[in-house]
Amino acid sequence: MIWYMFTMVKRAIVLLIFICSAYGVKSSTPPDSQSPDETMSPPIDMRGDPCTDYTAESVVRKKVTFPMTIRHAYGRTTIRKKPKRVATVGWQSQDIPLALGVVPVGMPTALTELEKENGGFAPWVNEKLAELGGKNPDVYATDGAPSSEIKDLNPDIILAYASGLRDDQYIRLSKIAPVIVYSRLDWQMPMDCSIRMTAKVLGRPKQGENLISNLHSLLNQTLTKHPGLMGKKILFKVSDINFDTITLYTDKSLRMRLFTELGLPVPLIVRKYSATVYDFTSVVKPEDIKYLSDVDLVISYGPTENDPATIAALQNSSTYGQIPAVKKGRVAVLGDKTPLSDLSSPTPLSIPWGIDRYFDLLEKTAKK
Repeated sequence: MIWYMFTMVKRAIVLLIFICSAYGVKSSTPPDSQSPDETMSPPIDMRGDPCTDYTAESVVRKKVTFPMTIRHAYGRTTIRKKPKRVATVGWQSQDIPLALGVVPVGMPTALTELEKENGGFAPWVNEKLAELGGKNPDVYATDGAPSSEIKDLNPDIILAYASGLRDDQYIRLSKIAPVIVYSRLDWQMPMDCSIRMTAKVLGRPKQGENLISNLHSLLNQTLTKHPGLMGKKILFKVSDINFDTITLYTDKSLRMRLFTELGLPVPLIVRKYSATVYDFTSVVKPEDIKYLSDVDLVISYGPTENDPATIAALQNSSTYGQIPAVKKGRVAVLGDKTPLSDLSSPTPLSIPWGIDRYFDLLEKTAKK
């Protein structure tokens, strides 16, 4: 709960920064704190999403040339030449370059229980590193932005689109190399946009389009193989020890976006809060519990897959216990030390590795 409150405060501060930028409030950052390859002004218009720069049409129409300028949440980054030494910051930021055939010189490690038990990386990352061969990347802590370790690697680009990078961390890293962050708000960048942005930065736009096409095809095929999920409305519960407070992922999160982009319907409660909050998570007000009656399936984290104690705790909860689907036991628990826990926030590497198993669990649970 303390972590959640800290996260909410941090996002409120970031949002305030964005609003100030949108209305032309200049940064107080001294000019000499910026890298020559970085421009913090003019501020971007937050009414326009930088992801509009990365549509399939724009990729086909525009030839990739260097130098190039990339728009993102903290302004614009200029990349002088095609990067050769890539460093990543944030959980999963390494997955897209790896999927495009680029091994970072440095990347974060060991955030989740699964990664800690697999030598610091998710199994799909380990397998891709083995497939690509060569020297494995140097590693550093996932949380924060360890500028000293990254500086020692002498990168010529730092990718941090899958991160919660703060503006002060961004400025510090920008002294090392050009930095690319998320398009608008942290942890909310759509996968297609992330792939196209990364592919453009790395000078591999065709590989990026092929990757997107293959992922969409695989996801649609996998959903077709699981007809029991068709038409199901899914509520994804945020990991929280307080089972009497409903905290959900909105449709801005990659966890929920996986289902909405496949055409699955959204529960009324998720639609309501997605339309009124900026964050990718939200706490449900007690008076809004009545909007949970159309939920068909609840996804939760827990110590083990389909942990009976977690399901029982939700059923005995004063809030979750009111949801008809929970009363019927339609709760898919993703074990903290299992691949499904990490795969629930999908990446171009994790989807081919285990999406079929993920949908197997959800379909089985939905049939209860």
